Amino acid sequence: MRALSWHWVVGFFEVGLGPLFAIACDACRDGVRSPHLSSLLLAVAWYGVPLTAIGTVVGIYLPRGGGRAGAIGLGVLAALMCVMVFIGQLA
Repeated sequence: MRALSWHWVVGFFEVGLGPLFAIACDACRDGVRSPHLSSLLLAVAWYGVPLTAIGTVVGIYLPRGGGRAGAIGLGVLAALMCVMVFIGQLA
C-alpha cells in the first residue's frame, strides 16, 4: 500500500507542478517563458503521466514482478519529468 501512495504523489506532483517547473525562467520579465510546444507539454502532463501512474499501480498488483513494476514506473515518471523540462526549455 505504501508504494501505491508514492506513485500517486509523484504523479500528482508531475501533473500539477511539472509544466510550471518546465516553463519557469529566471531571466524572463514575468518569470515564465512562452513555450512553442505548449500543446505537447500539456499532452505529456495530462495524458502521459496519469497513464504511467495507473499502469504502474496496476503492475504493482500483478502476481509477479510488482516491485519491479513499481521501480520501472517511478523511473518512467522521472523520465517524463525530464521530457517536460526539455520541452519547456525549447525556445
